Amino acid sequence: VSRGSSDVWLMRADGSAKRQVTATSFDEEFPALSPDGRYVVYASARGDESESLLYLSRVADGAEREIVHSGLNTRPVW
Repeated sequence: VSRGSSDVWLMRADGSAKRQVTATSFDEEFPALSPDGRYVVYASARGDESESLLYLSRVADGAEREIVHSGLNTRPVW
């Protein structure tokens, strides 16, 4: 039995060229694309469910880094 998880995907406005950016066992939520289209920022609770941290992924290769290290962070914007 799997509970599933939400990942971040990108696609063109017409629905074509779908591409998965994240593939973790955690939920990634509230993604926001950078104005230049090179990065996506999103919230994710990993480990301690009382905290939702912010992560930044490079669109080109999915390289991810944590950018906010504590607290309850949701709905990031640029």
